[in-house]
Amino acid sequence: MNECIKVAQATDTIVLTEDGVYATAGEQHAQLDSFLKAGRLFALSGDIAARGLDTPEDINSISTAEFVTLCTQHNPIQSWF
Repeated sequence: MNECIKVAQATDTIVLTEDGVYATAGEQHAQLDSFLKAGRLFALSGDIAARGLDTPEDINSISTAEFVTLCTQHNPIQSWF
């Protein structure tokens, strides 16, 4: 996550998936503040639920279908593991 945040531009959109959703509850949450304020931070609702996390109010929780829509709207797509 830290490497992603270092290179992400203010106009980029970040979608947290799989274990990346833990950033919604940890200290990395504050590092994502600029993306939160810009409405450019999303997390897959199924991944949040699968890990037993509560979705913070400031996180845009999206379905898999909404994730696919976001992917069609952004080019290029960079995945971080």
